[in-house]
Amino acid sequence: MLLAAHALGLGAVWLGAPIALKKHSNEIKKLLKIPKHCEIASIVALGHPVSKLEPRPQDEIKDKVHFERW
Repeated sequence: MLLAAHALGLGAVWLGAPIALKKHSNEIKKLLKIPKHCEIASIVALGHPVSKLEPRPQDEIKDKVHFERW
């Protein structure tokens, strides 16, 4: 879904904070007309981005992978 949104020029973000979702789940279910017996695992927010961000620089793989030593 995130890749499809990007391909359409939309901004998207996956929101999966279980504590926040649980805290506000009743309001979210009411707003989105989700049945009470359903559990919310995450939400994808979609919209038109205000500006285009440049990709963040990636770390070298050698700085992220360790082979049985530091």
